[in-house]
Formats: sequence, structure tokens, C-alpha cells
Amino acid sequence: MAANRGAKIILHSLERSRSQRILWLLEELNLSYEIRPYKRGLHERAPPELKSIHPLGKAPILEIQHPSLGRNGGNTVSGSDGGNSTVLAESAAIMEHLLENFTWRRYWYYMHYAEGSLMPLVVTNILMDVVQSAPPFFLKPFLGIIPGIVKKEYCQPNFSTHLGFLEEQLAKTPTDSVGKGKEDKYLAGTQFTAADILMSYPLIILEEVNVLVKERYPVLSDYVKRLRVMDGYQKAVQILEEVEGQEYKVF
Repeated sequence: MAANRGAKIILHSLERSRSQRILWLLEELNLSYEIRPYKRGLHERAPPELKSIHPLGKAPILEIQHPSLGRNGGNTVSGSDGGNSTVLAESAAIMEHLLENFTWRRYWYYMHYAEGSLMPLVVTNILMDVVQSAPPFFLKPFLGIIPGIVKKEYCQPNFSTHLGFLEEQLAKTPTDSVGKGKEDKYLAGTQFTAADILMSYPLIILEEVNVLVKERYPVLSDYVKRLRVMDGYQKAVQILEEVEGQEYKVF
């Protein structure tokens, strides 16, 4: 509990959400925590119980029950134990708070780039796939036209730009000591940071849908492969599979 500085950390995790990255960071920081899993309801919606924790009812939500409150960026609410809690939504905000309050290095640009630039593009691509596959077969030739155009004219060129940018950035990542190879390179150099955790989610999705391919992006593909076998990543996946009772899928 020493790493927690007396705070109780509760992660409210919705199945098939982005909670795995927060779990990963908690593991890397060696923080003790409690995980509370939630199931999706009708039409894949989050359950109403989440709105009792945060007004938007989104996940992941991190609740930190403090022995005493100092500076924080969340909502201060009465805790069930009579103390005070910081309640945070949004993955990057959660990570920033953990890093500010529990001491770890960070790489700010890529933390915000992951959710602000790359993830909206990934979501658009997924939605276009859903639209193409959702209608009855006799409507697909008509409704499939627009998603196809969006993917060809918007998603594909932007993926080429973003993945090419990341490929080049990783290839040019400076090392801080002699003898370091590509297996030691992360977005911030040779130091693994929370930025790598945030970036893992969109990049792994792009790998799953065959947008990020080794033939075109060899350095980036090797980087993602290394992230997926890290102990913290594997531990977070294992925990989610145990509490959700199903195989972990990134989306």
C-alpha cells in the first residue's frame, strides 16, 4: 500500500471498453487497486449504475478514495467511508492524474495524440465496417457505397499519414546509451512510459483489422508486438478475462 500513499484506488471497468490500458498502468506503477466490472446492456450500452459514479456513465472510471485531499483534477464527492474521493473519466486524464500523484515519467505529446488524433480515425474506420455489415443483404449494395468512399478517401490516406509518421518517429527515436537496439525503443526513447500504454489500444486495433501490417510498417509492427508480450499488458488482460468471464477482445 506504500505506493498508493494511503489512497484506495477503484477501477470501474466496462466489458469491451478501454479499461485495459488503465489496468496496465496500475500494474506498471505497482499500485494496489480494486476492479469492479460492469456488463453491457441492450444495444451494447453501458449500464445505468455507471452514471451514479460519473454523470456521463462512461468507462473506464477511476475512483481514488483519499485519506486527505490535496490538488486534484477530478470531482470531489463524499466517499462511502465518510472520506473524500476523486472520480475521473477519460483515459488520458486518468493517466495524467496517476502520473502526477503517484510519480512516474510521462510523455505528454503521445498521450494526447493517442486519443485526440489517432483514435477518432480508428473509430471512424470501425463504424464504417459496422455500417457495411449491418443492413440486410439486399440493401448492402446501396448502403455500402458511402462507407466504402469514406474508408477509401478519408480513412486510408489518413492511416498512411499517421502510421508513416509513427514508423518514422520510432525509427529515429534517440537512444541514451551505447548498445541499445530496436527492442529498447519506445515513443519517449529507451524509457517505457504511459504514452506507450495509451498508444497500444489504437495500434493493436489497427493490427487486428490489417491496417497496420509488418510489410509496410516493420518498426511499428515490432513495437506493437513487444507491447503485447509485456508482463503488465498480459496481467491486465488476464485480470479482465477473470472478472468478465470471457476472452479479452480489444474491440
